[in-house]
Amino acid sequence: MKGTPDKKIIIIICAVIVVLLGVIFFLKSSQSTQQPQKDASSDTTSTKTATTYHTNSYSLSYPHTWTKSEKQLTDDQGTVMTLLPQKENSGQFSTITIEVLNSELTTIESVSNLFEALNYAKTTTTVAGISAEKYTAVLPTQDGSLHSIAYVFQQNEKIYSLKLEYINSNTNVQLEGKFYQLVSSFLPQ
Repeated sequence: MKGTPDKKIIIIICAVIVVLLGVIFFLKSSQSTQQPQKDASSDTTSTKTATTYHTNSYSLSYPHTWTKSEKQLTDDQGTVMTLLPQKENSGQFSTITIEVLNSELTTIESVSNLFEALNYAKTTTTVAGISAEKYTAVLPTQDGSLHSIAYVFQQNEKIYSLKLEYINSNTNVQLEGKFYQLVSSFLPQ
């Protein structure tokens, strides 16, 4: 009788191993043939490392781990897309905001005035070959230093503002590098 339970255990272990090998084989084969998935409702394409987002106003790429939200402004003033690079409950604030404003309802000067009023450093650069103003500042807050970088430019009847803000005692080189990659991928329509 002792031999029977041992045989049953060996048969069960062998069956479990066969099932596990089958699952592993299935997962590996489906992973290698997986193509980027396209979300038809928002015109977003995702891969394992980046998400490419398209609207009728622009396209851009950002890390797939970032959280995206969108808002339509009232009275056809424009749109705002917010990207949250930080992990939830990490205790660190960082946000990237992409604003597309209707230039018939607002001016590029009104967008730029806020940065100038707060004494941001201003330089002239380009975004997608279009002349842009780049504003940078590190402002004191009760929670630490607010690092802020913004690109503001106009094309056709649209005013674009691409802005990174985060609170940290030091410059977050990695986050700023990812923001610069986003800016270099940005294509206004």
